[in-house]
Amino acid sequence: MRRQLLTLIALTALLVAPTYAFTIDGPTNFQQGGGIVRFGTDVTSYQYSIVNNIMQFNHYNDGDALQHGVLGFDAGTGVNMTVLNVAEYTVRYNVSCAGVGITYVMYNAQNHAPTGTNTDNIAYDAATKIATVTTTGNVVVTLNYGGLSDTASQGLEPFIALFPIVVMALAFEIRKAEIIDNKMFIYVIVIAVVALAILLLRNAGF
Repeated sequence: MRRQLLTLIALTALLVAPTYAFTIDGPTNFQQGGGIVRFGTDVTSYQYSIVNNIMQFNHYNDGDALQHGVLGFDAGTGVNMTVLNVAEYTVRYNVSCAGVGITYVMYNAQNHAPTGTNTDNIAYDAATKIATVTTTGNVVVTLNYGGLSDTASQGLEPFIALFPIVVMALAFEIRKAEIIDNKMFIYVIVIAVVALAILLLRNAGF
């Protein structure tokens, strides 16, 4: 049984492709839409690209224990945008400009429009997941993507993560008791391994 379990774990690990992160120094300036984007702390990313005319960072991480998937940032002409912190359901950044400023944030792990503090208006494109944020003067903006359903789901995440492992362990015990045959046992194990691989890929930011 131990040998079978180790084999399954090894196969699952092979499903996750190796990736290599690069580090962005906080003061580094990025400029795409006319304004400047920089970071308040060192950030790691596995890929930098421009999609939908916005700078995107894959596997974004600013020092916490979470991989945040793909984050995109941009700023309008005359705007300096400094990304201060990204959490599971929030993005916090500083806007420095004279008068009205436009900034853009894309957070691919979120599926609905954010609410904001110190914002004049937020226009959200559900297709691209880009929030176009209008502000006035020098402000610190917090975009909050967390709703009631998101808050409730956070408590379930540890149980969801453990579920495929529990299913595999239960399948071994049920097969040992000869309640199911080998064919059904293999089906259950394959489904559990696929579910575990999906969870691992999701946590890695894919």
